[in-house]
Amino acid sequence: MDKYVQRVHKILVSHHFDGEIITRDQTTRTAQEAAKVSGVEVGQIVKSLIFKDAETNLPILILVSGKNQVDTYMFQETQKVSLTKADANFVYDCTGFHIGGVSPIGHTQNIQTYIDKDLFDYDEIWASAGTAFSVFQTNPTFLQKISTATRISVN
Repeated sequence: MDKYVQRVHKILVSHHFDGEIITRDQTTRTAQEAAKVSGVEVGQIVKSLIFKDAETNLPILILVSGKNQVDTYMFQETQKVSLTKADANFVYDCTGFHIGGVSPIGHTQNIQTYIDKDLFDYDEIWASAGTAFSVFQTNPTFLQKISTATRISVN
């Protein structure tokens, strides 16, 4: 098992996850790719998007339904946080994952996390397990719990 996937697996098991991590032959780097290879709607895919707090330079993670895009202006207004774009080095440094495989859990540091309320429209969602080829199936309530995310509207 890949070292990134092992890190995610350890967190899942510690929270009594009874599913499995699936490694695909095809990439799941984008929500569309992940939905296609998983045989689900794009809205069921969890995008783990890292931004930077413009004032503190701390990472902000927003778990977004694959069908949505984050309205950063609305986020900044409702959460009172100024966002800036995070580059690939910043993402890796704060999560320990490469862009395209960022998991919602198992980061190398604590990250303030938000979860898209639209993910709760689905009983089953799919998230990255640490690489562009690995995913795990869960439900939004479990994901919110283990990621300690705050539920928000992203658009």
